[in-house]
Amino acid sequence: MKLLNNFFKLRKLRLYKSAKSLPTFFFITTAERSEHLEGKFINYEKELALKLIDFCNKNKVTHFIDIGAAYSYFSILLKKKFNHISLKCYDPSFMRSFIGRLNLFINGTKGNYSNKFVGAKDDQKSISLKTIIESLPDNSYPLIKCDIEGNEYDLLINSLDELINKDFCLFLEFHERIMREELYLEPNIIKELLVKLHFNVIELNHRTHIKEIKNNINYELIITPPNSKIDLSFFH
Repeated sequence: MKLLNNFFKLRKLRLYKSAKSLPTFFFITTAERSEHLEGKFINYEKELALKLIDFCNKNKVTHFIDIGAAYSYFSILLKKKFNHISLKCYDPSFMRSFIGRLNLFINGTKGNYSNKFVGAKDDQKSISLKTIIESLPDNSYPLIKCDIEGNEYDLLINSLDELINKDFCLFLEFHERIMREELYLEPNIIKELLVKLHFNVIELNHRTHIKEIKNNINYELIITPPNSKIDLSFFH
């Protein structure tokens, strides 16, 4: 818990004159992100971080796949906590990935960071979730966090047939406002489809701040494939 508290406490924008003054976690970030940390989103991020840690404590996770890794916050936290886990980070933004790589470096965190967009196909700028999972060594068990601001539906809907026989656990964040206003879909359609295909699904509603309840509730689906032996009941 002390590690987690330090992680969130030190994510503010701070400047240090020498390497000797660096704390356990040192992050270069943006003013926008710093405002979020001191506002209503911090409880959500703490909740998610605790659940990721809890999952790693209860299961033999070999890889953490951070899709929409941005500044590498969650990757660094899990690597510090579970040094044996290998990191793979993905974010198509040049600036976010630059800062994310820098944060990995200055925190002494070993991991791979790619600028590719994670979607349903493979080309010069994109990589599919199927390819990421298949690139791992045999007997790997990846924990995947995915937060790609509205592209989650397209990623998932175009990957289900290929992922149904893979072994993984996916924490997939959805934005209710994006689902309704931009995709014209009811958010529960995702869970219904997964259940119909016999995926194991747990739903977590995160952002219930009064200003967001009406149209911008964010929620997480924790997903494992049909034949998974992982027990998700402890998330209830």
